[in-house]
Amino acid sequence: EKTEDFWINLELRLVADVALVGFPNSGKSTIISRISAARPKIADYPFTTLTPNLGVVTVDDEDFVVTDVPGLIKGAHKGMGLGDKFLRHITRSIVLAVVLDGQRIIDERQDIIETFNILREEIRLYNIDVYKKDYVVLINKIDLVADSDKLNKIKKVLGNKSGKSVFLTSAITGQGLDKLIWDLYKKVAGCREELKKDKGVELKKQERVKVYSLDKRNLEMEKIKIEKNNNEYIVKNKKLERLVAMTDLENEEAL
Repeated sequence: EKTEDFWINLELRLVADVALVGFPNSGKSTIISRISAARPKIADYPFTTLTPNLGVVTVDDEDFVVTDVPGLIKGAHKGMGLGDKFLRHITRSIVLAVVLDGQRIIDERQDIIETFNILREEIRLYNIDVYKKDYVVLINKIDLVADSDKLNKIKKVLGNKSGKSVFLTSAITGQGLDKLIWDLYKKVAGCREELKKDKGVELKKQERVKVYSLDKRNLEMEKIKIEKNNNEYIVKNKKLERLVAMTDLENEEAL
């Protein structure tokens, strides 16, 4: 029987409820190691994480999965820093957590608001549907920022700009992580309920409008053609030929 050969490109996309996204060295790996049992490589230099890490977070006997996506840079949607390969892992997440490095507040050369804008723009340019997903904002490494007034001011600015919840966190001390976990849990649980309702409505609609009927043509046996060739008879039928090809004629138990 004639066969076909072709190449198939399979793209791996991790399934996680929450995706931590941010610039390199913003503390994402340390966060996931604090809120779950995941133990990613952690070091004080950029691009420590080269593959996404998954961790399970448990809240009141319920759990959700978090992924730590490798650091993104400007131009990630075009493949800069392998950004397009990293961004694909957030496409199936329910909620995003934008992680910002709090040290940028005290470093006048780096603007934390600009960092937030770049991350959101990279996500938008990569996939508009992912951009529309619900998200929260984290100002991490607040243990390194002594100016609490400046922290709260930046938090207010980001809250007004995004319209989303903004958390002041420290992955080292654990400050702010409990509130973050609870908020993420509520968002994930709410989205799961909405998905269940949507699927239920969709199934009901399908039950009302879909009608299944048998195609009688598929029930008819294909005609058997018998040809005589000298002292031989040749039986032609695709189904029979396929059956013979699949049968080991030298094995008595297969006959």
